[in-house]
Amino acid sequence: MILSPGSRSNRLSKRAVCIAVDTVTVYHWDRRHGLTESFAFDANETGLVHFSRYLRESPALPTYILVDIVEEEYRQETIPHLRGSDRQAVIKRKQARLFRGTPYCYTSLQGRETGGRRDQHLLFTALVNPDLVTPWVHLCLQNKIPVAGIYSLAILSKSLLPRLGATARNVLLVTLQSTSGLRQSYFRDQELKISRLARIPRLGTAPFGSYVLGELDKLQRYLNSLGLMDPGALTVYILSHGESLEALNRQCLDAENLRFYLLDMSEVARLCGIQGVLATPFSDYLFAHLLLQRTPKNHYGSPEERKYFKLHQARAGLMAMSFALVLGGVLWSGLNLIEGIYLRVQGTDIAHKTQLYQTRFQFAQQGLQTTPVDPLDIKTAVEVVDTLAKYKAIPLAIMSTISRALDKFEDLHLEEIQWIASTDPNSVIGGASEAEEAPSLSRELSAPEGHPAYRYYQIALIKGHIKPFNGNYREAIATIDRFAGSVRSQAAVEDVKTVTLPLNVGPETSLQGSTSEEPATKEANFAVRVVLGILPP
Repeated sequence: MILSPGSRSNRLSKRAVCIAVDTVTVYHWDRRHGLTESFAFDANETGLVHFSRYLRESPALPTYILVDIVEEEYRQETIPHLRGSDRQAVIKRKQARLFRGTPYCYTSLQGRETGGRRDQHLLFTALVNPDLVTPWVHLCLQNKIPVAGIYSLAILSKSLLPRLGATARNVLLVTLQSTSGLRQSYFRDQELKISRLARIPRLGTAPFGSYVLGELDKLQRYLNSLGLMDPGALTVYILSHGESLEALNRQCLDAENLRFYLLDMSEVARLCGIQGVLATPFSDYLFAHLLLQRTPKNHYGSPEERKYFKLHQARAGLMAMSFALVLGGVLWSGLNLIEGIYLRVQGTDIAHKTQLYQTRFQFAQQGLQTTPVDPLDIKTAVEVVDTLAKYKAIPLAIMSTISRALDKFEDLHLEEIQWIASTDPNSVIGGASEAEEAPSLSRELSAPEGHPAYRYYQIALIKGHIKPFNGNYREAIATIDRFAGSVRSQAAVEDVKTVTLPLNVGPETSLQGSTSEEPATKEANFAVRVVLGILPP
């Protein structure tokens, strides 16, 4: 086990376990500083023992397993356009037929046919030798390490294309890993089609440029034999550094169907957001950073292998919720405390003002003369005076109305006019009941509906007689009715009632007499009640 200098385990948040054929490397990730330290274990029994000890002595951090081995296969398949459980059943059958004896299978959708049944194009990948991965995963489960997933380095390398600006139709990405070898991944239309891992001699022991070109030629012939590559030029992106990059520059020459882009690893690291200078031709550090910086969708990990990670996520969610509740409680309590202090200060201020005003009131009372009248009675009297002032009235309006009607009837002589002003149009003049005002007969001319809202009413009781009166009661009653109608026809007259007639002709009375005798009295008295509405000023 090798520990890099500058250990900062107190700030670690997650780690990547990179599995190759001969070596397993662990990278620790810090949220503020990125990758901070690394451990290396031999891929044998001794390495497993050291790895188990490492897991026991280190925090149970979320762990992301990255696999870069030769025993990874890729198959292009087409299935009918299906959804839901039917699609999953077809994929399971395909995986069982293509890759037997391995639980590590992954399928990704890579487009559909534009016509016909719209069949789906899928890439099936699998780790055909699970024994290279299973022992390390089992040790994580034994130590209850939250395994987030098992990832393929070849599939992960797709995330490098947009950072490199690799937008050509046929792209070949070539990277060099210190623990596994030369990884060549072919992409068509930004989708991974196949990847090949080749062993390389130790740097400096063989011409590096010639070796890489030889491996590229092998892969190119293999792609042509499978018919995977579309017609057109193949764009090759090679990541390296130092002498290796210089050797490639001398030998990688563009051809008609082949274009090279040689990229320095330090520049690629800057494009990927890695702090510091990455002065190495190897991409191990780069892929560990890509995996931990933005975690992709799980590739090969099963639900059983990821169960502790699910529990870790649930625990983190509960802790975040608890923190939010505590923070909310503290904020709420603080707001309540501030409000309480404010109310207390406000109450103290009001109490001081109240005491001040009471002192001023008592001081003012000392200079006042004693009055025999209670203050409440004075208040009531003032309110009554205000009300009288508000509703004061003179009988000019109703007298004018009566006068205009009398101009047309010279034989009507008035004896008395009783007048009141009231907010109630049914008020009784002189305190007498309305029945007393009309003991025998009441002929009513009602106001039409929808009259305006009056401020108050003037009510007059007109008493008089007809002179001269020749004893013709029918004519006298008709004259009084015409007078009442003349009053009613004027503006603002709310109601007119004939209270008294010269002769009571109601159904409750009986008439008797002789046609040969003169009337006992030749008087034709009448009384008419008029209600006039007064509009607001």
